[in-house]
Amino acid sequence: MRINDITIIGGGIIGITTAVHLREIGYRTTLITALRADNSSLRSGYPQFASLFPPACILPHSIEMTDLVEVFAISQERFSKLAHVPEAGVRWQQHYELFEAIGAEEPEYANVLVGYAPYGSDRDHLRFDRGSGSHVTGWVSEMLFAEIPTYVPYLYKRYLDQGGIIAEQCLSKEDVANIRSDCVVNCTGLWARELFNDRDLYPVRGHLLLVLDAPVPFTPNGKLFSYTFKVPDSEYPYDLYFFARSKSSPPGARGWLLGGSRTAADPDKGEPWQFDPTPFEMVDGVPRIIFDVNRAILHRITNGTDLAAYPRQSYVGYRPARRGGVRLEAAEEFGRILIHNYGHGGAGVAMSWGCAMKVEQLISTL
Repeated sequence: MRINDITIIGGGIIGITTAVHLREIGYRTTLITALRADNSSLRSGYPQFASLFPPACILPHSIEMTDLVEVFAISQERFSKLAHVPEAGVRWQQHYELFEAIGAEEPEYANVLVGYAPYGSDRDHLRFDRGSGSHVTGWVSEMLFAEIPTYVPYLYKRYLDQGGIIAEQCLSKEDVANIRSDCVVNCTGLWARELFNDRDLYPVRGHLLLVLDAPVPFTPNGKLFSYTFKVPDSEYPYDLYFFARSKSSPPGARGWLLGGSRTAADPDKGEPWQFDPTPFEMVDGVPRIIFDVNRAILHRITNGTDLAAYPRQSYVGYRPARRGGVRLEAAEEFGRILIHNYGHGGAGVAMSWGCAMKVEQLISTL
């Protein structure tokens, strides 16, 4: 079967990246999407559209996937090239993965990371202390980071400039069955639960706090930095994190982005958007510990900057998780072969280019 014409359904980060890659290697492509991820104004109304929310550090957090290290390495290589494209909004920065009073294990992808080193092995490492007196372990590396308010519009423009077609349409199952392209690639994320009856797919809710117009902090060596900070599970079972939106982001998106939480819905229930009430005290629309711990850490690192002195905006978004991990395979649907590429949890941006290239390999086998 010779494939020339491909339709990609789903306009999130996985869909637009897949569309860009397939178009640029020579396929005729149409991207069909009900919502475009370059429209950040949708954020408050569509929490299930995960691509509107990521920080996004190029790191495979909150994901279950076959060949994870290989796919991550491919993505990092592509993002490293984008770091040389000023309009892409991709940069290198120093990133810390830290654990308070918890033993830190080396990640399986450590050999892929640039400048990987145990935390504290360099005297220039930032000193993290929230005043609890607990011992902090972890690791540090040079990490790629994508300014999503800049990066996603860049991808859409790049796709259109290469002659890619975008059709804005809310698809039904019947619509999908009637697509006449040589090949269809499904990148619909959480919508695949309804379009393709995937009952292993479920949302994982996350809280974000944007501290508007807070100053972009640097290390003493002049590097931008970010961190995740894990406290003992008895205190909080999720990773806390901090990322900075630089001055290259559009107005209204600049400042500090704080998280995080991961409350999963039950995939065995008929209604996937039902979540158990959060057991945590809330402040500014997020669990108080996100506010308090990040406030204490950043106050020390930034020599007294207090996030409470700046206006703040909270968001709630849903990651597309899947029991069994990412679905990246060819399958028969509606009497035809489709390629599925969804269920990336909290690592859609980080794995997007590697997964797009895996889609290319699957197409070549048809």
